[in-house]
Amino acid sequence: MELMGKEWNKYFLDGEKISALPFMIEAVSEMAAELYGMKYSDKGRWWYGEWEGDRRKVITIDNNKGTERDILWGWNYNYIAYTTNRDTLKYARTEKAFCIDVWDTYGYHTSCIKEGLRNTLELYEKYALPIWTNNAEVARAHMKTVCGRNAPFIKEFFERTKTDRDIIAHLDRLLSYPSPFMRKENYVKAFIIAKNGDFEEAERLMRYGYYENGYCNAKVLAKLRQVYEDGRSGS
Repeated sequence: MELMGKEWNKYFLDGEKISALPFMIEAVSEMAAELYGMKYSDKGRWWYGEWEGDRRKVITIDNNKGTERDILWGWNYNYIAYTTNRDTLKYARTEKAFCIDVWDTYGYHTSCIKEGLRNTLELYEKYALPIWTNNAEVARAHMKTVCGRNAPFIKEFFERTKTDRDIIAHLDRLLSYPSPFMRKENYVKAFIIAKNGDFEEAERLMRYGYYENGYCNAKVLAKLRQVYEDGRSGS
């Protein structure tokens, strides 16, 4: 059954609602395991694969406000460190520690125009996961349908990003979309460029692409250099 518009509202907005999170986790877990043998971490809503060199495949569900949640997927690198509120550096390398360093979602693959839909609400109903429901059976089936719609995008992304060169091309694509915020894409790109042997470009990108006016956190800069040296030595 295609749940759109009034039919979608009937089961996910109207009536006495319960949390749809269990059905959401069940459906994504099934998809992640089937696609890549990924495991679910009950420390948070994320799924992770085995390490493939210095990175692993990851999937999560966003925490945006609203009645739906998007599925996000991408790569987690073991050498990219982030600053904490205490100005220390942390990594995401374990089951409990999670980060999508390079990410993707259905919004980069489709649109209302491509789908022939009237508005973004219809796109959400088709590709996002509702957070409430009044019918567990319908919710469980709908979650699996939504995951099935996202699965081709997930597979296309991982097929398209097999090398660091591919990753940089993907980050450049994300950077082509305007944003008023500090661009995490440049932060990640700087680390990958440093790992691949170009410290000057990595430092420039960190200073002027992520931070502003030539500033760079000293600990981040030191870590960037360490990644560069490790890349040169092959460690």
